[in-house]
Amino acid sequence: MSREFYLKLLGPIQLIDPNGRDRLPETCGEKTKGLLALLAVLGDRPCSRAMLQDKLWSDRGQKQGRNSLKQALTQLRKAFGADAHTAIQSNGGPIYLDRQNLKIDIFENGSERAGNTIYPKREFLEGIDIADPQFNHWLVEMRTNLAEPSLEQSIAVSDIQAAANAAPVSIGLFPSATDSSDLKAQITAGIIVDRIATGLRYYELVDVHDFREIDGEGDRGCDLLFSCKAVSLADVVSLSFSLRRVGDQMLVWSRQVNLELASLQSFRVSQVTADLVEQIIDRSFKPDIGIQSELHQAARNLLGGIDRLLRRSEPTVDEAINQLIVASELHQTSSAFAWRAYALAHRLEAGSSCVQELREQADALAAKAIETDPYSPLSRTLLTHVYGFVVRDFDRASSLIDPLRHDEPDLPLYHYVKGFLHVYMGEYASARSSGENAMRLGRSHPYNYLFSCLSLAANALSGDFQTAIRIGKQSLKQQSPGTFAFPPTLRYLAASHSNAGDERAAAELFGRVLKRNPDFSLERMDELGAPFPSDDVRQFLRDSLSGAQRSYVRFGGLIRT
Repeated sequence: MSREFYLKLLGPIQLIDPNGRDRLPETCGEKTKGLLALLAVLGDRPCSRAMLQDKLWSDRGQKQGRNSLKQALTQLRKAFGADAHTAIQSNGGPIYLDRQNLKIDIFENGSERAGNTIYPKREFLEGIDIADPQFNHWLVEMRTNLAEPSLEQSIAVSDIQAAANAAPVSIGLFPSATDSSDLKAQITAGIIVDRIATGLRYYELVDVHDFREIDGEGDRGCDLLFSCKAVSLADVVSLSFSLRRVGDQMLVWSRQVNLELASLQSFRVSQVTADLVEQIIDRSFKPDIGIQSELHQAARNLLGGIDRLLRRSEPTVDEAINQLIVASELHQTSSAFAWRAYALAHRLEAGSSCVQELREQADALAAKAIETDPYSPLSRTLLTHVYGFVVRDFDRASSLIDPLRHDEPDLPLYHYVKGFLHVYMGEYASARSSGENAMRLGRSHPYNYLFSCLSLAANALSGDFQTAIRIGKQSLKQQSPGTFAFPPTLRYLAASHSNAGDERAAAELFGRVLKRNPDFSLERMDELGAPFPSDDVRQFLRDSLSGAQRSYVRFGGLIRT
Protein backbone atom coordinates (compact mmCIF):
# COMPACT_ATOMS: atom_id res chain seq x y z
CA MET A 1 0.00 0.00 0.00
CA SER A 2 1.71 3.15 -1.20
CA ARG A 3 -0.56 5.68 0.56
CA GLU A 4 -1.39 5.85 4.25
CA PHE A 5 -4.89 4.95 5.44
CA TYR A 6 -6.26 5.37 8.94
CA LEU A 7 -8.60 2.75 10.45
CA LYS A 8 -10.78 3.95 13.28
CA LEU A 9 -12.17 1.10 15.42
CA LEU A 10 -12.97 3.13 18.54
CA GLY A 11 -16.39 4.64 18.02
CA PRO A 12 -18.16 3.90 14.71
CA ILE A 13 -15.76 2.09 12.39
CA GLN A 14 -14.23 4.28 9.67
CA LEU A 15 -11.54 3.77 7.02
CA ILE A 16 -10.08 7.22 6.36
CA ASP A 17 -8.17 7.60 3.09
CA PRO A 18 -5.26 10.03 2.58
CA ASN A 19 -7.77 12.72 1.55
CA GLY A 20 -9.65 12.43 4.87
CA ARG A 21 -12.68 10.64 3.37
CA ASP A 22 -14.34 7.62 4.99
CA ARG A 23 -14.34 4.85 2.35
CA LEU A 24 -16.72 2.42 4.10
CA PRO A 25 -20.26 3.89 3.78
CA GLU A 26 -20.30 3.71 -0.02
CA THR A 27 -18.92 0.19 -0.38
CA CYS A 28 -19.33 -1.96 2.74
CA GLY A 29 -22.16 -3.64 4.61
CA GLU A 30 -22.08 -4.41 8.32
CA LYS A 31 -20.44 -7.83 7.99
CA THR A 32 -17.78 -6.43 5.68
CA LYS A 33 -16.99 -3.86 8.38
CA GLY A 34 -16.82 -6.71 10.89
CA LEU A 35 -14.45 -8.58 8.58
CA LEU A 36 -12.19 -5.51 8.36
CA ALA A 37 -12.13 -5.24 12.16
CA LEU A 38 -11.26 -8.91 12.57
CA LEU A 39 -8.39 -8.68 10.09
CA ALA A 40 -7.14 -5.44 11.67
CA VAL A 41 -6.99 -6.92 15.17
CA LEU A 42 -5.24 -10.01 13.89
CA GLY A 43 -2.55 -7.84 12.33
CA ASP A 44 -0.20 -9.39 9.80
CA ARG A 45 -0.88 -12.96 10.97
CA PRO A 46 -2.68 -14.93 8.22
CA CYS A 47 -6.23 -15.84 9.18
CA SER A 48 -7.95 -18.95 7.85
CA ARG A 49 -11.10 -18.47 5.80
CA ALA A 50 -12.86 -21.11 7.90
CA MET A 51 -12.32 -19.05 11.06
CA LEU A 52 -13.62 -15.87 9.39
CA GLN A 53 -16.69 -17.75 8.17
CA ASP A 54 -17.32 -19.04 11.69
CA LYS A 55 -16.99 -15.55 13.19
CA LEU A 56 -19.37 -13.82 10.78
CA TRP A 57 -21.56 -16.53 9.21
CA SER A 58 -21.73 -19.18 11.94
CA ASP A 59 -25.44 -19.69 11.29
CA ARG A 60 -24.92 -20.47 7.60
CA GLY A 61 -23.93 -23.65 5.82
CA GLN A 62 -20.34 -24.07 4.64
CA LYS A 63 -21.09 -23.23 1.01
CA GLN A 64 -23.24 -20.21 1.85
CA GLY A 65 -20.66 -18.93 4.35
CA ARG A 66 -17.87 -19.35 1.80
CA ASN A 67 -19.81 -17.36 -0.81
CA SER A 68 -20.67 -14.64 1.70
CA LEU A 69 -17.01 -14.28 2.64
CA LYS A 70 -16.06 -13.88 -1.04
CA GLN A 71 -18.66 -11.12 -1.44
CA ALA A 72 -17.41 -9.33 1.69
CA LEU A 73 -13.81 -9.47 0.42
CA THR A 74 -14.93 -7.97 -2.88
CA GLN A 75 -16.59 -5.09 -1.00
CA LEU A 76 -13.49 -4.59 1.15
CA ARG A 77 -11.24 -4.40 -1.92
CA LYS A 78 -13.52 -1.72 -3.37
CA ALA A 79 -13.09 0.29 -0.16
CA PHE A 80 -9.31 0.29 -0.56
CA GLY A 81 -9.62 1.03 -4.25
CA ALA A 82 -6.32 1.06 -6.14
CA ASP A 83 -4.46 0.03 -2.97
CA ALA A 84 -6.49 -3.18 -2.47
CA HIS A 85 -3.92 -5.49 -4.07
CA THR A 86 -1.36 -4.61 -1.38
CA ALA A 87 -3.74 -3.88 1.51
CA ILE A 88 -5.50 -7.26 1.47
CA GLN A 89 -3.12 -10.20 1.13
CA SER A 90 -4.52 -13.57 0.07
CA ASN A 91 -3.54 -16.20 -2.45
CA GLY A 92 -6.83 -18.07 -2.22
CA GLY A 93 -6.18 -19.39 1.27
CA PRO A 94 -5.56 -17.53 4.56
CA ILE A 95 -6.05 -13.76 4.53
CA TYR A 96 -4.29 -10.90 6.26
CA LEU A 97 -4.31 -7.12 6.27
CA ASP A 98 -1.02 -5.41 5.42
CA ARG A 99 -0.52 -2.82 8.18
CA GLN A 100 2.65 -1.26 6.74
CA ASN A 101 0.80 1.87 5.59
CA LEU A 102 -2.31 1.46 7.71
CA LYS A 103 -2.60 3.16 11.10
CA ILE A 104 -5.10 1.64 13.54
CA ASP A 105 -6.28 3.63 16.53
CA ILE A 106 -6.41 0.80 19.07
CA PHE A 107 -2.69 0.14 18.69
CA GLU A 108 -1.71 3.72 19.48
CA ASN A 109 -1.79 5.44 22.88
CA GLY A 110 -4.12 8.27 23.77
CA SER A 111 -6.12 10.23 21.25
CA GLU A 112 -5.46 9.56 17.57
CA ARG A 113 -5.04 12.05 14.76
CA ALA A 114 -5.94 11.54 11.09
CA GLY A 115 -5.28 14.63 9.03
CA ASN A 116 -6.49 17.47 11.21
CA THR A 117 -9.11 15.43 13.04
CA ILE A 118 -8.61 14.14 16.60
CA TYR A 119 -10.50 11.02 17.66
CA PRO A 120 -10.85 10.46 21.42
CA LYS A 121 -11.09 6.85 22.62
CA ARG A 122 -14.64 5.52 22.59
CA GLU A 123 -16.33 2.11 22.60
CA PHE A 124 -14.83 -0.46 20.25
CA LEU A 125 -16.96 -0.75 17.05
CA GLU A 126 -19.63 1.48 18.49
CA GLY A 127 -23.06 0.92 16.91
CA ILE A 128 -22.08 -2.07 14.77
CA ASP A 129 -25.06 -4.36 14.16
CA ILE A 130 -24.12 -7.94 13.22
CA ALA A 131 -26.60 -10.67 14.16
CA ASP A 132 -24.13 -13.49 14.65
CA PRO A 133 -23.57 -14.96 18.13
CA GLN A 134 -19.95 -15.88 17.46
CA PHE A 135 -19.04 -12.38 16.26
CA ASN A 136 -20.81 -10.80 19.21
CA HIS A 137 -18.93 -13.10 21.60
CA TRP A 138 -15.67 -11.84 20.07
CA LEU A 139 -16.91 -8.25 20.22
CA VAL A 140 -17.60 -8.51 23.97
CA GLU A 141 -14.18 -10.09 24.50
CA MET A 142 -12.46 -7.30 22.56
CA ARG A 143 -14.23 -4.59 24.52
CA THR A 144 -13.12 -6.30 27.71
CA ASN A 145 -9.55 -6.65 26.42
CA LEU A 146 -9.41 -2.95 25.58
CA ALA A 147 -9.99 -2.17 29.24
CA GLU A 148 -6.80 -4.08 30.12
CA PRO A 149 -3.57 -2.14 30.67
CA SER A 150 -1.67 -4.01 27.95
CA LEU A 151 -3.74 -4.22 24.79
CA GLU A 152 -1.12 -6.10 22.77
CA GLN A 153 -0.85 -8.76 25.47
CA SER A 154 -4.62 -9.05 25.76
CA ILE A 155 -5.06 -9.52 22.03
CA ALA A 156 -2.14 -11.93 21.87
CA VAL A 157 -3.94 -14.40 24.12
CA SER A 158 -7.38 -13.92 22.60
CA ASP A 159 -9.19 -16.80 20.94
CA ILE A 160 -8.90 -15.19 17.51
CA GLN A 161 -5.15 -15.85 17.41
CA ALA A 162 -5.60 -19.43 18.58
CA ALA A 163 -8.22 -20.00 15.90
CA ALA A 164 -5.91 -18.63 13.23
CA ASN A 165 -3.05 -21.07 13.81
CA ALA A 166 -1.83 -22.61 10.61
CA ALA A 167 -2.97 -26.12 9.78
CA PRO A 168 -0.34 -28.88 9.46
CA VAL A 169 -0.77 -29.15 5.66
CA SER A 170 -1.87 -26.60 3.08
CA ILE A 171 -3.46 -27.88 -0.13
CA GLY A 172 -3.98 -25.65 -3.16
CA LEU A 173 -6.94 -26.26 -5.44
CA PHE A 174 -5.47 -25.82 -8.91
CA PRO A 175 -7.66 -24.53 -11.77
CA SER A 176 -9.35 -27.39 -13.61
CA ALA A 177 -7.79 -28.63 -16.83
CA THR A 178 -11.29 -29.34 -18.13
CA ASP A 179 -12.18 -28.05 -21.61
CA SER A 180 -14.06 -24.78 -21.16
CA SER A 181 -16.55 -25.80 -23.85
CA ASP A 182 -17.51 -28.98 -21.95
CA LEU A 183 -20.12 -27.39 -19.69
CA LYS A 184 -21.32 -30.67 -18.15
CA ALA A 185 -17.79 -31.55 -17.10
CA GLN A 186 -17.10 -28.04 -15.80
CA ILE A 187 -20.21 -28.03 -13.58
CA THR A 188 -19.62 -31.54 -12.26
CA ALA A 189 -15.97 -30.86 -11.45
CA GLY A 190 -16.93 -27.64 -9.66
CA ILE A 191 -19.50 -29.41 -7.47
CA ILE A 192 -17.18 -32.24 -6.47
CA VAL A 193 -14.12 -30.09 -5.82
CA ASP A 194 -16.16 -27.63 -3.71
CA ARG A 195 -17.42 -30.49 -1.57
CA ILE A 196 -13.95 -32.01 -1.26
CA ALA A 197 -12.63 -28.64 -0.07
CA THR A 198 -15.39 -28.43 2.53
CA GLY A 199 -14.74 -32.01 3.66
CA LEU A 200 -11.01 -31.36 4.07
CA ARG A 201 -11.73 -28.31 6.25
CA TYR A 202 -13.86 -30.41 8.62
CA TYR A 203 -10.77 -32.22 9.87
CA GLU A 204 -8.95 -29.04 11.02
CA LEU A 205 -5.78 -30.57 9.56
CA VAL A 206 -5.73 -28.82 6.20
CA ASP A 207 -5.65 -25.20 5.03
CA VAL A 208 -7.33 -25.11 1.63
CA HIS A 209 -6.05 -22.47 -0.81
CA ASP A 210 -8.43 -21.94 -3.71
CA PHE A 211 -6.42 -20.93 -6.80
CA ARG A 212 -9.29 -21.59 -9.20
CA GLU A 213 -10.47 -17.99 -9.26
CA ILE A 214 -7.04 -16.33 -9.28
CA ASP A 215 -5.51 -15.06 -12.50
CA GLY A 216 -2.23 -16.87 -13.07
CA GLU A 217 -0.63 -19.16 -10.56
CA GLY A 218 -0.04 -16.55 -7.87
CA ASP A 219 1.99 -17.19 -4.75
CA ARG A 220 1.16 -20.79 -4.13
CA GLY A 221 2.53 -20.89 -0.58
CA CYS A 222 1.22 -24.41 0.03
CA ASP A 223 2.55 -27.95 0.39
CA LEU A 224 0.43 -29.89 -2.08
CA LEU A 225 -1.53 -29.09 -5.23
CA PHE A 226 -4.87 -30.78 -5.90
CA SER A 227 -6.10 -30.85 -9.49
CA CYS A 228 -9.14 -32.22 -11.27
CA LYS A 229 -9.77 -32.89 -14.94
CA ALA A 230 -13.23 -33.83 -16.15
CA VAL A 231 -14.56 -35.09 -19.47
CA SER A 232 -18.21 -35.75 -20.29
CA LEU A 233 -19.45 -38.51 -22.57
CA ALA A 234 -23.22 -38.65 -23.07
CA ASP A 235 -24.68 -38.69 -19.54
CA VAL A 236 -21.49 -39.71 -17.73
CA VAL A 237 -18.66 -37.49 -16.51
CA SER A 238 -15.21 -38.99 -15.93
CA LEU A 239 -13.19 -37.15 -13.28
CA SER A 240 -9.46 -37.59 -12.74
CA PHE A 241 -8.00 -36.27 -9.47
CA SER A 242 -4.35 -35.89 -8.50
CA LEU A 243 -2.28 -34.58 -5.61
CA ARG A 244 1.29 -33.37 -6.22
CA ARG A 245 4.03 -31.97 -4.07
CA VAL A 246 4.67 -28.31 -4.84
CA GLY A 247 8.46 -28.47 -4.65
CA ASP A 248 9.20 -31.21 -7.17
CA GLN A 249 5.74 -31.83 -8.71
CA MET A 250 5.96 -35.46 -7.63
CA LEU A 251 2.61 -37.28 -7.95
CA VAL A 252 1.67 -38.58 -4.48
CA TRP A 253 -1.95 -39.64 -5.08
CA SER A 254 -4.44 -40.02 -7.92
CA ARG A 255 -7.92 -41.37 -8.44
CA GLN A 256 -10.48 -41.63 -11.25
CA VAL A 257 -14.25 -41.60 -10.73
CA ASN A 258 -17.13 -41.89 -13.19
CA LEU A 259 -20.36 -40.09 -12.28
CA GLU A 260 -23.69 -40.22 -14.04
CA LEU A 261 -25.15 -36.74 -14.40
CA ALA A 262 -28.40 -38.00 -12.88
CA SER A 263 -26.53 -38.82 -9.67
CA LEU A 264 -25.45 -35.22 -8.99
CA GLN A 265 -28.56 -34.65 -6.89
CA SER A 266 -28.30 -37.99 -5.10
CA PHE A 267 -26.43 -39.51 -2.19
CA ARG A 268 -23.84 -40.80 -4.68
CA VAL A 269 -22.07 -37.41 -4.61
CA SER A 270 -21.71 -37.62 -0.83
CA GLN A 271 -20.30 -41.14 -1.18
CA VAL A 272 -17.70 -40.01 -3.69
CA THR A 273 -16.77 -36.93 -1.65
CA ALA A 274 -16.40 -38.82 1.63
CA ASP A 275 -14.26 -41.49 -0.01
CA LEU A 276 -11.95 -38.99 -1.72
CA VAL A 277 -11.53 -36.84 1.39
CA GLU A 278 -10.55 -39.88 3.47
CA GLN A 279 -7.95 -40.86 0.86
CA ILE A 280 -6.50 -37.35 0.63
CA ILE A 281 -6.25 -36.97 4.41
CA ASP A 282 -4.65 -40.39 4.75
CA ARG A 283 -2.08 -39.70 2.02
CA SER A 284 -1.27 -36.14 3.12
CA PHE A 285 -0.06 -37.28 6.53
CA LYS A 286 2.15 -40.19 5.60
CA PRO A 287 5.76 -39.69 6.78
CA ASP A 288 7.07 -40.06 3.21
CA ILE A 289 5.13 -37.00 2.01
CA GLY A 290 8.22 -34.94 2.87
CA ILE A 291 6.72 -32.44 5.37
CA GLN A 292 8.79 -32.38 8.56
CA SER A 293 7.10 -29.69 10.67
CA GLU A 294 6.01 -30.01 14.29
CA LEU A 295 2.40 -29.52 13.23
CA HIS A 296 2.65 -32.34 10.71
CA GLN A 297 4.02 -34.58 13.46
CA ALA A 298 1.12 -33.51 15.69
CA ALA A 299 -1.33 -34.50 12.96
CA ARG A 300 0.36 -37.87 12.50
CA ASN A 301 0.04 -38.45 16.25
CA LEU A 302 -3.63 -37.50 16.10
CA LEU A 303 -4.40 -39.80 13.17
CA GLY A 304 -2.29 -42.57 14.71
CA GLY A 305 -4.20 -42.29 17.98
CA ILE A 306 -7.54 -42.40 16.16
CA ASP A 307 -6.43 -45.41 14.14
CA ARG A 308 -5.24 -47.25 17.25
CA LEU A 309 -8.46 -46.40 19.07
CA LEU A 310 -10.87 -47.43 16.32
CA ARG A 311 -9.04 -50.35 14.73
CA ARG A 312 -9.09 -51.98 18.16
CA SER A 313 -5.71 -53.59 17.63
CA GLU A 314 -4.61 -52.87 21.21
CA PRO A 315 -5.73 -54.58 24.43
CA THR A 316 -6.58 -51.18 25.97
CA VAL A 317 -7.31 -47.67 24.78
CA ASP A 318 -4.56 -46.18 26.95
CA GLU A 319 -1.93 -46.02 24.22
CA ALA A 320 -4.39 -44.39 21.86
CA ILE A 321 -5.33 -41.79 24.47
CA ASN A 322 -1.66 -41.04 25.19
CA GLN A 323 -1.06 -40.46 21.49
CA LEU A 324 -4.08 -38.13 21.30
CA ILE A 325 -2.79 -36.20 24.33
CA VAL A 326 0.57 -35.64 22.62
CA ALA A 327 -1.21 -34.45 19.47
CA SER A 328 -3.42 -31.97 21.34
CA GLU A 329 -0.44 -30.55 23.21
CA LEU A 330 1.48 -29.99 19.97
CA HIS A 331 -1.50 -28.49 18.12
CA GLN A 332 -4.40 -27.29 20.25
CA THR A 333 -7.33 -27.62 17.87
CA SER A 334 -10.95 -28.14 18.77
CA SER A 335 -11.08 -31.57 17.15
CA ALA A 336 -7.96 -32.76 19.00
CA PHE A 337 -9.66 -32.09 22.34
CA ALA A 338 -12.90 -33.61 21.02
CA TRP A 339 -11.11 -36.82 19.96
CA ARG A 340 -9.64 -37.11 23.46
CA ALA A 341 -13.14 -36.79 24.93
CA TYR A 342 -14.47 -39.33 22.40
CA ALA A 343 -11.74 -41.79 23.40
CA LEU A 344 -13.18 -41.83 26.91
CA ALA A 345 -16.33 -43.42 25.47
CA HIS A 346 -14.19 -46.39 24.44
CA ARG A 347 -12.66 -46.47 27.91
CA LEU A 348 -16.18 -46.63 29.38
CA GLU A 349 -17.08 -49.39 26.93
CA ALA A 350 -14.01 -51.36 28.08
CA GLY A 351 -15.10 -51.00 31.70
CA SER A 352 -14.15 -48.38 34.25
CA SER A 353 -14.39 -48.34 38.02
CA CYS A 354 -14.14 -44.53 38.14
CA VAL A 355 -17.22 -43.62 36.14
CA GLN A 356 -17.87 -40.23 37.73
CA GLU A 357 -14.25 -39.18 37.28
CA LEU A 358 -14.34 -40.33 33.67
CA ARG A 359 -17.49 -38.28 33.03
CA GLU A 360 -15.89 -35.20 34.59
CA GLN A 361 -12.83 -35.63 32.37
CA ALA A 362 -15.04 -35.99 29.29
CA ASP A 363 -17.04 -32.89 30.24
CA ALA A 364 -13.86 -30.83 30.79
CA LEU A 365 -12.37 -31.89 27.43
CA ALA A 366 -15.67 -31.20 25.69
CA ALA A 367 -15.75 -27.70 27.19
CA LYS A 368 -12.19 -27.11 25.96
CA ALA A 369 -13.10 -28.25 22.45
CA ILE A 370 -16.16 -25.98 22.32
CA GLU A 371 -14.18 -23.04 23.71
CA THR A 372 -11.53 -23.50 21.01
CA ASP A 373 -14.08 -23.64 18.19
CA PRO A 374 -17.80 -23.87 18.99
CA TYR A 375 -18.77 -24.39 15.34
CA SER A 376 -16.43 -27.20 14.25
CA PRO A 377 -18.69 -29.85 12.62
CA LEU A 378 -16.29 -32.67 13.50
CA SER A 379 -16.00 -31.59 17.14
CA ARG A 380 -19.76 -31.21 17.52
CA THR A 381 -20.18 -34.69 16.04
CA LEU A 382 -17.68 -36.29 18.41
CA LEU A 383 -19.02 -34.43 21.42
CA THR A 384 -22.58 -35.52 20.64
CA HIS A 385 -21.42 -39.08 21.30
CA VAL A 386 -19.56 -37.96 24.42
CA TYR A 387 -22.64 -36.31 25.92
CA GLY A 388 -24.96 -39.10 24.79
CA PHE A 389 -22.92 -42.19 25.66
CA VAL A 390 -20.59 -41.01 28.45
CA VAL A 391 -22.32 -38.10 30.20
CA ARG A 392 -25.83 -39.29 29.26
CA ASP A 393 -27.18 -35.81 28.78
CA PHE A 394 -29.35 -36.30 25.68
CA ASP A 395 -30.57 -32.69 25.61
CA ARG A 396 -26.99 -31.42 25.46
CA ALA A 397 -26.11 -34.03 22.82
CA SER A 398 -29.08 -32.98 20.68
CA SER A 399 -28.21 -29.28 20.98
CA LEU A 400 -24.73 -30.02 19.61
CA ILE A 401 -25.78 -32.01 16.57
CA ASP A 402 -29.08 -30.34 15.65
CA PRO A 403 -27.47 -27.31 13.88
CA LEU A 404 -25.56 -29.67 11.57
CA ARG A 405 -28.74 -31.23 10.22
CA HIS A 406 -29.44 -28.18 8.05
CA ASP A 407 -26.18 -28.69 6.12
CA GLU A 408 -25.18 -32.28 6.84
CA PRO A 409 -21.45 -32.96 6.47
CA ASP A 410 -20.23 -35.81 4.27
CA LEU A 411 -18.86 -37.57 7.34
CA PRO A 412 -19.93 -41.17 7.99
CA LEU A 413 -19.05 -40.58 11.64
CA TYR A 414 -21.68 -37.83 11.78
CA HIS A 415 -24.45 -40.22 10.67
CA TYR A 416 -23.11 -42.90 13.03
CA VAL A 417 -23.22 -40.59 16.05
CA LYS A 418 -26.61 -39.14 15.09
CA GLY A 419 -27.97 -42.67 14.64
CA PHE A 420 -26.87 -43.89 18.05
CA LEU A 421 -28.37 -40.79 19.64
CA HIS A 422 -31.64 -41.83 17.97
CA VAL A 423 -31.13 -45.31 19.45
CA TYR A 424 -30.69 -43.92 22.97
CA MET A 425 -33.83 -41.80 22.56
CA GLY A 426 -35.93 -44.71 21.26
CA GLU A 427 -36.26 -43.33 17.70
CA TYR A 428 -35.42 -46.58 15.92
CA ALA A 429 -36.75 -45.72 12.44
CA SER A 430 -34.54 -42.62 12.35
CA ALA A 431 -31.64 -44.70 13.68
CA ARG A 432 -32.06 -47.18 10.82
CA SER A 433 -32.00 -44.35 8.28
CA SER A 434 -28.84 -42.90 9.83
CA GLY A 435 -27.28 -46.35 9.84
CA GLU A 436 -27.94 -46.77 6.13
CA ASN A 437 -26.36 -43.37 5.41
CA ALA A 438 -23.33 -44.13 7.58
CA MET A 439 -22.79 -47.49 5.86
CA ARG A 440 -23.08 -45.98 2.38
CA LEU A 441 -20.75 -43.07 3.15
CA GLY A 442 -18.30 -45.28 5.02
CA ARG A 443 -18.24 -48.26 2.66
CA SER A 444 -14.49 -47.78 2.02
CA HIS A 445 -13.72 -46.39 5.46
CA PRO A 446 -11.18 -48.34 7.57
CA TYR A 447 -13.58 -48.21 10.52
CA ASN A 448 -16.70 -49.25 8.61
CA TYR A 449 -17.49 -51.93 11.19
CA LEU A 450 -18.68 -49.07 13.44
CA PHE A 451 -21.28 -47.96 10.91
CA SER A 452 -22.48 -51.52 10.36
CA CYS A 453 -22.82 -51.91 14.14
CA LEU A 454 -25.23 -48.96 14.21
CA SER A 455 -27.42 -50.59 11.55
CA LEU A 456 -27.23 -53.90 13.43
CA ALA A 457 -28.42 -52.24 16.65
CA ALA A 458 -31.15 -50.19 14.97
CA ASN A 459 -32.59 -53.20 13.12
CA ALA A 460 -32.40 -55.43 16.18
CA LEU A 461 -34.24 -52.88 18.33
CA SER A 462 -36.81 -52.46 15.52
CA GLY A 463 -37.47 -56.22 15.55
CA ASP A 464 -35.98 -56.97 12.12
CA PHE A 465 -33.67 -59.68 13.41
CA GLN A 466 -32.80 -61.30 10.06
CA THR A 467 -31.54 -57.99 8.67
CA ALA A 468 -29.70 -57.36 11.94
CA ILE A 469 -28.00 -60.77 11.71
CA ARG A 470 -26.92 -60.19 8.12
CA ILE A 471 -25.45 -56.79 8.93
CA GLY A 472 -23.90 -58.02 12.19
CA LYS A 473 -21.98 -60.76 10.38
CA GLN A 474 -20.80 -58.14 7.90
CA SER A 475 -19.65 -55.90 10.76
CA LEU A 476 -17.51 -58.67 12.26
CA LYS A 477 -15.90 -59.39 8.89
CA GLN A 478 -15.06 -55.70 8.41
CA GLN A 479 -12.79 -55.60 11.44
CA SER A 480 -9.08 -56.00 10.83
CA PRO A 481 -7.86 -59.61 11.19
CA GLY A 482 -6.45 -60.37 14.62
CA THR A 483 -8.13 -57.43 16.34
CA PHE A 484 -10.57 -57.49 19.22
CA ALA A 485 -14.22 -57.81 18.25
CA PHE A 486 -16.30 -54.73 18.98
CA PRO A 487 -18.33 -55.63 22.12
CA PRO A 488 -21.58 -53.92 21.01
CA THR A 489 -21.50 -55.94 17.77
CA LEU A 490 -21.19 -59.18 19.72
CA ARG A 491 -23.99 -58.23 22.13
CA TYR A 492 -26.51 -57.10 19.51
CA LEU A 493 -25.70 -60.03 17.22
CA ALA A 494 -26.12 -62.54 20.05
CA ALA A 495 -29.40 -60.84 20.99
CA SER A 496 -30.63 -61.00 17.37
CA HIS A 497 -29.82 -64.71 17.00
CA SER A 498 -31.59 -65.40 20.28
CA ASN A 499 -34.73 -63.54 19.20
CA ALA A 500 -34.62 -65.25 15.78
CA GLY A 501 -34.63 -68.67 17.49
CA ASP A 502 -31.14 -69.71 16.36
CA GLU A 503 -29.96 -71.07 19.71
CA ARG A 504 -26.63 -72.49 18.56
CA ALA A 505 -25.53 -69.22 16.98
CA ALA A 506 -26.82 -67.28 20.03
CA ALA A 507 -24.80 -69.57 22.32
CA GLU A 508 -21.64 -69.18 20.24
CA LEU A 509 -21.96 -65.37 20.22
CA PHE A 510 -22.66 -65.26 23.95
CA GLY A 511 -19.51 -67.29 24.49
CA ARG A 512 -17.58 -64.69 22.49
CA VAL A 513 -19.10 -61.94 24.65
CA LEU A 514 -17.73 -63.68 27.74
CA LYS A 515 -14.35 -64.30 26.12
CA ARG A 516 -14.11 -60.63 25.10
CA ASN A 517 -15.22 -59.45 28.56
CA PRO A 518 -14.84 -62.15 31.25
CA ASP A 519 -16.49 -59.86 33.84
CA PHE A 520 -19.71 -59.55 31.85
CA SER A 521 -22.93 -60.75 33.48
CA LEU A 522 -26.61 -59.87 33.15
CA GLU A 523 -26.59 -58.59 36.71
CA ARG A 524 -23.79 -56.11 36.03
CA MET A 525 -25.77 -54.50 33.22
CA ASP A 526 -27.45 -52.27 35.85
CA GLU A 527 -24.19 -50.84 37.20
CA LEU A 528 -23.49 -47.12 36.84
CA GLY A 529 -20.65 -47.63 34.38
CA ALA A 530 -22.42 -50.21 32.21
CA PRO A 531 -22.32 -49.10 28.54
CA PHE A 532 -26.10 -48.81 28.13
CA PRO A 533 -27.22 -45.17 28.20
CA SER A 534 -30.87 -46.05 27.54
CA ASP A 535 -33.11 -48.06 29.89
CA ASP A 536 -35.01 -49.44 26.89
CA VAL A 537 -31.79 -50.63 25.24
CA ARG A 538 -30.60 -52.18 28.49
CA GLN A 539 -33.91 -54.02 28.95
CA PHE A 540 -33.91 -55.30 25.36
CA LEU A 541 -30.37 -56.64 25.68
CA ARG A 542 -31.00 -58.10 29.12
CA ASP A 543 -34.08 -60.03 27.92
CA SER A 544 -32.42 -61.13 24.68
CA LEU A 545 -29.06 -62.09 26.22
CA SER A 546 -30.74 -64.06 28.97
CA GLY A 547 -32.06 -66.32 26.21
CA ALA A 548 -28.60 -66.49 24.65
CA GLN A 549 -27.17 -67.37 28.06
CA ARG A 550 -29.64 -70.24 28.48
CA SER A 551 -28.62 -71.52 25.05
CA TYR A 552 -24.97 -71.24 26.05
CA VAL A 553 -25.62 -73.40 29.12
CA ARG A 554 -27.65 -75.87 27.09
CA PHE A 555 -24.77 -76.33 24.66
CA GLY A 556 -22.29 -76.98 27.44
CA GLY A 557 -20.87 -73.53 28.20
CA LEU A 558 -19.64 -72.53 31.64
CA ILE A 559 -21.36 -69.36 32.84
CA ARG A 560 -19.57 -66.97 35.20
CA THR A 561 -21.96 -65.73 37.90
